[in-house]
Amino acid sequence: MKEPKQKSSPGILKYKFIDGLRATGVLRFADWVKYWLHRGSVLPANFEFKRSNPGFQLPPHDLAFDAYNNVNWNNYKRLGRLQASVFADIVKQNTQSEELSILEWGCGPVG
Repeated sequence: MKEPKQKSSPGILKYKFIDGLRATGVLRFADWVKYWLHRGSVLPANFEFKRSNPGFQLPPHDLAFDAYNNVNWNNYKRLGRLQASVFADIVKQNTQSEELSILEWGCGPVG
């Protein structure tokens, strides 16, 4: 019995394309190009972010891009605060203690 033909979706095509880049050894170069194009596209916004947020600690660009495929510092701060509030709410809902120690398991020291 023949299996039904699967429909193509943009997600499946994307991963087939990435597999092709990996198989030909071009994926590292394609990532490098994507990194620099993205970094250039957010340069004005990042410059303004740094001007408006002096002292705000940021990870190195390459580490941020590797971790979450983005180097837009406005998004970094906004999403970080959102994620921190979600974790804080979970902790508040599930603990009785007034004194807690939270261990940070992020990507290491910044700066």
